[in-house]
Amino acid sequence: AVTAQAGRGLFALAVAAMFLVEGLLYASTMVMPIAAPTVAADLGLDTALLGLYMALLNGTAMVASLFGGGLAGRWGGVRLSQVCLLINAAALALIAAGVPVLFVLAATMLGAGQAGSIPASSHVMVRVTPPRLAAFAFSLKQTGVPVAAMAAGILVPLTAALSGWPTAFLAAAGFCALAAVALQPLRPALDRDRNAGAGAGTRAILATLRMLATDAKLRALTLGAASFIGTQLAFATFFIAYLVQALDFTLAAAGGVYATSQGIAVVARLVWGWAADRFLPARRVLGGLGVGMFASALLTALFTRDWTVTAITAVAVGYALTAFGWNGVLWSEIARTVPADAVGAATGGTVSLVFATSMLFPALFGALLAATGSYGVAFLVSALPALLVGLVFLRPRRRGAGGA
Repeated sequence: AVTAQAGRGLFALAVAAMFLVEGLLYASTMVMPIAAPTVAADLGLDTALLGLYMALLNGTAMVASLFGGGLAGRWGGVRLSQVCLLINAAALALIAAGVPVLFVLAATMLGAGQAGSIPASSHVMVRVTPPRLAAFAFSLKQTGVPVAAMAAGILVPLTAALSGWPTAFLAAAGFCALAAVALQPLRPALDRDRNAGAGAGTRAILATLRMLATDAKLRALTLGAASFIGTQLAFATFFIAYLVQALDFTLAAAGGVYATSQGIAVVARLVWGWAADRFLPARRVLGGLGVGMFASALLTALFTRDWTVTAITAVAVGYALTAFGWNGVLWSEIARTVPADAVGAATGGTVSLVFATSMLFPALFGALLAATGSYGVAFLVSALPALLVGLVFLRPRRRGAGGA
């Protein structure tokens, strides 16, 4: 009984800690997209450059993710999380200096910090999570992302209005640094399995890539993650700018719509995780979400100034329910697919390929926006891969066939 109680306590600590890490690391990458209209106006920059900024961030994350699994095994998931939080804190402080050339370095640093998030949290979670609760537990810790996005959608515009946008970046940096310190007492319990001899170099990376190439189910999940994250990034990066520049919203009003959508997404992640544990195969849940993403993008493309705030908010909620709801289900499926000691490497490899694809989406979105002048066209194109993958997941499987 004592052992079972200790196990439950450790599980609760792991979920809480990784909830915090996932949320802050994601939110730190979203401060710029949220503040972009104000930053661009103050420094005389084109908002379309935000696409290149996010492409650089995700390109760095693509490379850095390949090292995430090995570093999680070598240092432990908590230590890797601390390192990532401190990297992102330093990057946000650089942006606050207001020198555009430093934004390039900051985007690179934020990409490196964000890359360790999922390998670190998956490495910690898989060792303490009861299998029957896997999808729900992974979804619960992933709710840190929409919770943090909701908070950022409110606090970043408010702080920028009251104290200037550099203060908003410095405040976010402070939260990351404080969280890194707060995690230290948890390290003895959650990083007990760290192995100083764990591979984190070229040989380990090649082994990860071989695993992705030879495991059909892992390949299918990677394709799904790569498509879904693109749709998620399109919404997270450009939705606020769309409302401000095309529909005459104030930054605060646009941030409020975005924050509302993220609040609903918190509940959605838990519902999808619960459904995947109890009622539907993960493949069906993920397929339905992919189709829902495209439907939401289509409605977003139809926005005009005649739409009411309520109607626009309802579409934003639908977008967030789908484009932000898949993560816990998919990452828990990866944890179920591979042995426990390979979860960090598998998630790191998948995340790397996800970032390789997601690096293209903001740049493609920015290019479409510059070429057509239409946010609607860009949103619609960015959701096409999610639709195709969703239909594949919903297709009946042949007996004995592999896949998600």
